[in-house]
Amino acid sequence: MTVKLKVKGKLKVLWVSNRENAEEDDDDDEDEDTPPPEMAATARTVCAPAPLIPIIADADTSGGNALNVQRTVKDLIAASVAGCFLEVIPAEDHAAKIASARDAAGDSDFFLVARTDARATSAKTGLSDAISRANL
Repeated sequence: MTVKLKVKGKLKVLWVSNRENAEEDDDDDEDEDTPPPEMAATARTVCAPAPLIPIIADADTSGGNALNVQRTVKDLIAASVAGCFLEVIPAEDHAAKIASARDAAGDSDFFLVARTDARATSAKTGLSDAISRANL
Protein backbone atom coordinates (compact mmCIF):
# COMPACT_ATOMS: atom_id res chain seq x y z
CA MET A 1 0.00 0.00 0.00
CA THR A 2 2.72 2.50 0.97
CA VAL A 3 4.70 1.80 -2.17
CA LYS A 4 1.57 2.30 -4.32
CA LEU A 5 0.83 5.66 -2.67
CA LYS A 6 4.44 6.69 -3.14
CA VAL A 7 4.45 5.85 -6.83
CA LYS A 8 1.22 7.81 -7.37
CA GLY A 9 2.92 10.87 -5.89
CA LYS A 10 0.57 11.12 -2.91
CA LEU A 11 3.35 11.14 -0.35
CA LYS A 12 6.13 13.69 0.10
CA VAL A 13 8.13 11.65 2.62
CA LEU A 14 7.85 8.14 4.03
CA TRP A 15 8.52 6.75 7.47
CA VAL A 16 9.54 3.10 7.73
CA SER A 17 9.25 1.88 11.31
CA ASN A 18 10.45 -1.21 13.11
CA ARG A 19 6.84 -1.98 13.98
CA GLU A 20 6.08 -2.74 10.32
CA ASN A 21 9.13 -4.97 10.12
CA ALA A 22 8.19 -6.74 13.34
CA GLU A 23 4.66 -7.37 12.09
CA GLU A 24 5.96 -8.67 8.75
CA ASP A 25 8.21 -11.10 10.60
CA ASP A 26 5.54 -12.04 13.19
CA ASP A 27 7.96 -10.70 15.76
CA ASP A 28 7.52 -8.09 18.45
CA ASP A 29 9.32 -4.76 18.63
CA GLU A 30 10.78 -5.58 22.03
CA ASP A 31 14.00 -7.24 20.82
CA GLU A 32 16.21 -4.17 20.67
CA ASP A 33 19.44 -6.16 20.43
CA THR A 34 18.81 -7.44 16.91
CA PRO A 35 20.67 -5.55 14.18
CA PRO A 36 18.15 -4.12 11.72
CA PRO A 37 19.16 -5.54 8.33
CA GLU A 38 15.44 -6.12 7.82
CA MET A 39 14.95 -2.36 8.06
CA ALA A 40 17.38 -1.77 5.21
CA ALA A 41 15.69 -4.47 3.12
CA THR A 42 12.25 -2.97 3.73
CA ALA A 43 13.53 0.54 3.00
CA ARG A 44 15.16 -0.68 -0.21
CA THR A 45 11.79 -2.12 -1.30
CA VAL A 46 10.01 1.14 -0.49
CA CYS A 47 12.67 3.32 -2.16
CA ALA A 48 12.91 1.36 -5.40
CA PRO A 49 9.64 2.40 -7.16
CA ALA A 50 10.10 6.15 -6.70
CA PRO A 51 13.61 6.97 -5.52
CA LEU A 52 13.15 10.75 -5.31
CA ILE A 53 10.87 10.69 -2.25
CA PRO A 54 12.87 10.75 1.00
CA ILE A 55 12.55 7.79 3.35
CA ILE A 56 13.10 8.13 7.10
CA ALA A 57 13.83 4.81 8.80
CA ASP A 58 13.30 4.00 12.46
CA ALA A 59 16.66 2.47 13.34
CA ASP A 60 15.49 1.73 16.90
CA THR A 61 18.64 1.20 19.02
CA SER A 62 20.48 -0.12 15.94
CA GLY A 63 20.95 -3.49 17.53
CA GLY A 64 23.68 -2.81 20.04
CA ASN A 65 26.80 -0.70 20.32
CA ALA A 66 28.33 2.09 18.23
CA LEU A 67 29.72 -0.36 15.66
CA ASN A 68 26.22 -1.70 15.07
CA VAL A 69 25.04 1.87 14.52
CA GLN A 70 27.72 2.39 11.88
CA ARG A 71 26.68 -0.78 10.08
CA THR A 72 23.02 0.23 10.23
CA VAL A 73 23.69 3.72 8.84
CA LYS A 74 25.83 2.34 6.02
CA ASP A 75 23.13 -0.24 5.18
CA LEU A 76 20.45 2.46 5.16
CA ILE A 77 22.52 4.77 2.96
CA ALA A 78 23.10 1.87 0.56
CA ALA A 79 19.31 1.35 0.53
CA SER A 80 18.82 5.02 -0.53
CA VAL A 81 17.29 6.04 2.79
CA ALA A 82 17.48 9.79 3.46
CA GLY A 83 17.84 9.58 7.23
CA CYS A 84 17.06 7.64 10.37
CA PHE A 85 15.64 8.00 13.81
CA LEU A 86 17.58 6.64 16.77
CA GLU A 87 15.68 5.37 19.81
CA VAL A 88 15.75 7.27 23.07
CA ILE A 89 18.17 5.47 25.39
CA PRO A 90 20.33 6.67 28.30
CA ALA A 91 21.81 10.05 27.37
CA GLU A 92 25.51 9.13 27.24
CA ASP A 93 24.79 5.99 25.17
CA HIS A 94 22.58 8.03 22.84
CA ALA A 95 25.26 10.69 22.34
CA ALA A 96 27.85 8.01 21.51
CA LYS A 97 25.51 6.36 19.01
CA ILE A 98 24.68 9.68 17.35
CA ALA A 99 28.40 10.43 16.99
CA SER A 100 28.99 6.97 15.55
CA ALA A 101 26.10 7.37 13.11
CA ARG A 102 27.41 10.76 11.99
CA ASP A 103 30.87 9.25 11.42
CA ALA A 104 29.35 6.45 9.34
CA ALA A 105 27.33 8.91 7.26
CA GLY A 106 30.48 10.82 6.37
CA ASP A 107 29.92 13.57 3.81
CA SER A 108 26.60 12.16 2.61
CA ASP A 109 23.32 14.05 2.93
CA PHE A 110 22.05 11.37 5.32
CA PHE A 111 20.41 12.98 8.34
CA LEU A 112 19.76 11.84 11.89
CA VAL A 113 16.71 12.44 14.03
CA ALA A 114 17.77 12.34 17.67
CA ARG A 115 14.89 12.97 20.00
CA THR A 116 14.50 13.31 23.73
CA ASP A 117 11.50 12.57 25.91
CA ALA A 118 13.15 14.12 28.96
CA ARG A 119 10.74 17.03 29.13
CA ALA A 120 7.76 14.70 29.42
CA THR A 121 9.29 12.67 32.24
CA SER A 122 9.48 15.38 34.91
CA ALA A 123 7.44 18.52 35.49
CA LYS A 124 10.23 20.07 37.59
CA THR A 125 13.42 19.20 35.71
CA GLY A 126 12.12 17.98 32.36
CA LEU A 127 13.01 21.02 30.28
CA SER A 128 16.50 21.40 31.77
CA ASP A 129 17.04 17.64 31.39
CA ALA A 130 15.98 17.85 27.73
CA ILE A 131 18.33 20.78 27.09
CA SER A 132 21.22 19.02 28.85
CA ARG A 133 20.61 15.88 26.81
CA ALA A 134 20.44 17.83 23.55
CA ASN A 135 23.77 19.49 24.34
CA LEU A 136 25.67 16.20 24.84
